[in-house]
Amino acid sequence: MNATEVRSIVCPRCSTQIDVCDNFCPHCGGAVREFVPLPPGHAPISKEKAIASRTKLCDNPWFVLSLMFLALGPFALPLLWRSRGFSPFWKTLLTVVMLAFTALLVFAIWFIVTQSQNILDELKLIEGF
Repeated sequence: MNATEVRSIVCPRCSTQIDVCDNFCPHCGGAVREFVPLPPGHAPISKEKAIASRTKLCDNPWFVLSLMFLALGPFALPLLWRSRGFSPFWKTLLTVVMLAFTALLVFAIWFIVTQSQNILDELKLIEGF
């Protein structure tokens, strides 16, 4: 068996079969520092199966975008940067958009609070109110 035939390896921590291109085990998260080839009786896994085993919910772009803009806001940025569903360009662009959206939201809340405070101050001036 030469090195070109080995398409999958065994994780040294949990002994899970993983793709030879993985730097980290998708099962235990451990760094793959030693490459242990599969025993001769095991068939190499297909590329589709390797991709399917590595696909997580955080790699789904729609899931990450919904968390960013509907639930967590800027707290979802680490999830965005960890996701494999976006290119570096889109990660940078979405980070800038999220930070601008957050700044706009903070300004809008500040504006509403100050306007409400002004209205309450004017109501204090009315006699009997």
